[in-house]
Amino acid sequence: MSGPVPPLFSARAARVATEGRVVLDALEIETRGGLFVVSGDAGPLVAVLCGVPENAAEAAERARQGELVAISEAPRVVSGAVAVAGRDVASGAHHAVLGVALFDLPTEHDRTVGDHVEGTIRVALARRGAVSRSEVARETSEVLTRAALGGGPKRRLGTLALPEKRALEVATAAAAGAEVLLLDRPLAGLEGAAAAFVLGAIERAREGRGAIVRALALTPGTAEGDLARRATDCAVLAGTGVVFSGTLAEHAQGSRVVSVVVRTAPSELAHGLVEAGLTVSGGPHRLTVVLGESRRPSEILRVAAAVRASVVEIIPLM
Repeated sequence: MSGPVPPLFSARAARVATEGRVVLDALEIETRGGLFVVSGDAGPLVAVLCGVPENAAEAAERARQGELVAISEAPRVVSGAVAVAGRDVASGAHHAVLGVALFDLPTEHDRTVGDHVEGTIRVALARRGAVSRSEVARETSEVLTRAALGGGPKRRLGTLALPEKRALEVATAAAAGAEVLLLDRPLAGLEGAAAAFVLGAIERAREGRGAIVRALALTPGTAEGDLARRATDCAVLAGTGVVFSGTLAEHAQGSRVVSVVVRTAPSELAHGLVEAGLTVSGGPHRLTVVLGESRRPSEILRVAAAVRASVVEIIPLM
């Protein structure tokens, strides 16, 4: 008799660090379904799951431009427990079930779609055992079907529009026996038909699989916000902790969460906002503020003016 199905994602008293600096602390999350959307300061969480430094994409792009940038150390779990589908993250056991899509990475424009997919699948299969030509061919065909691209496998990567590139990476992440997808900001900057095209690829890739999806924000009326409202679980991270975990239906009616980027006097601003009755976390230069019902972002600016803090940007998270 089979036992209970482990949660898609769980973290218990987890601490994550990189280069001697704690980036996530006292993390407590246990998902209840198959679609987990994370937002806010979720970069370290994605990095520890995929094992890739946060600045890897930036370093690769700048290297293509002739500039060398030091790649930071990948975050790791240093205490507590983090698991994906019951597989331990600290030991790397979760890589056996995880398919990763990191978007907008530099590509060889003249390489064909088919060659790109085949190469990725060969690496993924090699990590899980022997590689056969027939299996690579079958997996490649399935990826191209899921991606729904025009032009077939001979199309050049350089001819793909941004939504097509992202759909291809989503589809490829689901190859080689992946049970859980990790999709890093697949809908960022997309709306309308472009977002719908990528959403279609996500839904096809999710068939029979769980998914952990990072979103820049959970704002209502956006593609990312609409995906989050269909999710079984959501979490908003700020600083080193979680400021919200659950479904958006459980989010307090009328309340909002915003990220505040501060150039000067961040401590004074945080103290002033707490005195004004607002919930504040994070820091030093990026604060997360919970605005209760009837509270407005303009209150943050009033407090900033009073304490002479320079606010660069207020970004709605949910």
